[in-house]
Amino acid sequence: MIAFVRGIVVQQHRDAIVIDVHGVGYRVLVCAPQHFVIGDETTVHTYYAQREDHVALVGFVSVDQLALFCQLIEVNGIGLRVALAMIGGADVSRIVSAIQHDDVAFLTKLPGVGKKLAQRLVLELRDKLGVAIVDVPARSGQWEEVREALSGLGYSEAEIARLRARVSAQCADTDDAAVWISAALHTVGSSL
Repeated sequence: MIAFVRGIVVQQHRDAIVIDVHGVGYRVLVCAPQHFVIGDETTVHTYYAQREDHVALVGFVSVDQLALFCQLIEVNGIGLRVALAMIGGADVSRIVSAIQHDDVAFLTKLPGVGKKLAQRLVLELRDKLGVAIVDVPARSGQWEEVREALSGLGYSEAEIARLRARVSAQCADTDDAAVWISAALHTVGSSL
């Protein structure tokens, strides 16, 4: 429903920030509100959560975080706040690796995760993560064109995967694949 919010950070709370988007303040739950600076412009990729008793907008600094969050909340026993705390507790790639390699000891170190929940995470998500973790359905068509273009230019899958979050954040407001490809090439050029 709301794919991203871009605006000025005007408030910080214990578990959220408020972003002013042309005079409208959006309260967005985030895993690390202290990392956002009041007065700075920011873009957060969002998940619109509607439950019987409340509605919330949950924000992430990267598409990978959002994709992992969407996978985590599908697991029985993991709600919005536990999933947010988990993502705030470790890097996305480390969480994915722990799930794929049955690293229950690491998972239980994450906030809100006990041994039984860690085991359930491994059982339910081990085969679902990997390539799927960076696939956000609303933008997968654009990214596929970027991936094919970069692959045709000789870039490895690992190099291409590292670019995805940066390019997705830069191009969040457009569906034009040409803009995505241009941004990817500019990002690659600036990192050489």
